[in-house]
Amino acid sequence: MQNNYLTPIVIGLLGIVLIAFEGRGDLMTWAVIVVGIMFIVPGLYVLISQLAAKQGRSSSSIIAAVGCLCLGACLCIIPQVFVSILIYVFAFTLIFFGVAQIVQVADFKLPMGFYIVPALVAIAGVVMVFIGAKKDASVIVLITGISMVLYSINSLVERYRINKYLKESGTAK
Repeated sequence: MQNNYLTPIVIGLLGIVLIAFEGRGDLMTWAVIVVGIMFIVPGLYVLISQLAAKQGRSSSSIIAAVGCLCLGACLCIIPQVFVSILIYVFAFTLIFFGVAQIVQVADFKLPMGFYIVPALVAIAGVVMVFIGAKKDASVIVLITGISMVLYSINSLVERYRINKYLKESGTAK
């Protein structure tokens, strides 16, 4: 098992950024624009590399790249349309993170205390699904940020415990 601490650290840092900028009214708009750019950059890369290829061009890759470019452009040009969708993306991401961490805790038979934070993160995601776009986006951003920080801390401690267990049992790589 890899010593992968990078993912929880990045998630924690993103959570801190969300908490720090929670009061900004345009935060969700900028988040949508950033996601749009995240579609445009790989779309451009794939499109350019496919068009530059002398042989082995993949029409499905070109179509996917054009789709990424179109979606990314839409996200950047009219981000307000996608803000409410992003709220649900945040919610389902929290649900996924919570459930995935519960499964990992169960796999390694960690103490019951390790179930608390993932359960709270998943519950926060479910709550966000139900309050969705009805609430002020700053509440959603705050819930997401706090959940991400809690998930990150719990995940770092969990990974430390799992690595320690694997070393003691002799199954670590």
